[in-house]
Amino acid sequence: MEVPALIELVTALLSFVARLAVLLLGYGILGLAWAAVGVSTLTALIYVVLQRRDFFAPTLIWDRTAMRDIVPVAFPLMLNSLLSVVFFRFDLFILRAFGGEQADLLVQQYAMPYQILNIALILPPVITFAVFPLLARRALGERSAMYDAQNRTLQIMLWLAFPLAMGLTILASPLVQLFTRANFDQYGPSIAALAILAWFLPLSFVNGLLQYVLIALNRQSAITRAFLIGAAFNLALNMTVIPLATFGFQQPVWGIYAAAAITILSEVVLLLVFLPLLRQETLIPPFLQLSWRPLLATLMMGLAMQGAVMLPWQWWGYGLATALALPVYAGVLWLSGAFGVEERALLRRVRGKS
Repeated sequence: MEVPALIELVTALLSFVARLAVLLLGYGILGLAWAAVGVSTLTALIYVVLQRRDFFAPTLIWDRTAMRDIVPVAFPLMLNSLLSVVFFRFDLFILRAFGGEQADLLVQQYAMPYQILNIALILPPVITFAVFPLLARRALGERSAMYDAQNRTLQIMLWLAFPLAMGLTILASPLVQLFTRANFDQYGPSIAALAILAWFLPLSFVNGLLQYVLIALNRQSAITRAFLIGAAFNLALNMTVIPLATFGFQQPVWGIYAAAAITILSEVVLLLVFLPLLRQETLIPPFLQLSWRPLLATLMMGLAMQGAVMLPWQWWGYGLATALALPVYAGVLWLSGAFGVEERALLRRVRGKS
């Protein structure tokens, strides 16, 4: 699984660079569509080359018996992938519907932070694909070993997600300016939206892994129900709160902030639906034990970064904040006893060195 994880990482990076390039060149939505087609085609070609080299040349045949065996297992996975995409699209349509004359601008202001967040979202699939074979093997009977592997992987996810969320919150303004360049004046609301949306990352990282834990247990149909519940909650709350925020504050921009907060709440609902499924499998993670060290380190990192940002030389302050983030965070993690022998071994596995 290290090879698919690496391809996933390369594909995500290529997709980000291609999308950014077409936007900077002024090709707009049509350019984004062709960029997606190009990156997807390149990814398919890479897989074909690797399959021919390491296994056999692919051929097109219809095996009715194999299809009958595969479809019941694979169809929920396809549906889950579709629902996970739809999960974050309702708010865009509702913002447009209630945005009035500013509808197009509101959608652009809200979509802009996701361009930044998508970079951070490269990480969970890389980690999950690296440990999934281990989870799948241990799901066959070594439940205590699977529980241990799940929790140690969750620990790494939280080590990454909390500081990313804090860093994106404090550096939201310069990041939005970096991505919007000359149009920065039109994207003021994107700064607050990014600062809010950043905190869906820890939940997203956790849910992304727990989803694959359940897949390893062949519970993909239950995941489909969880996504349906999450999507229904997301749609209902967006339909209710975005109009209330827009008309209640008499400023359409409040719809953006409401949508960002609802995204976080939707991830909470998804986690709450996953927990009973994990309880049935005796795999409930010890969230407090796994979270307190990275949370403490993140708070110390945030204080150091905020102190640097408050310096009178704004851009120097942002640069100093960026430079301080990793040493402060890693130092507090180390002092709190986060890095043991087993954690270092798991990190090496995720990096593909074991």
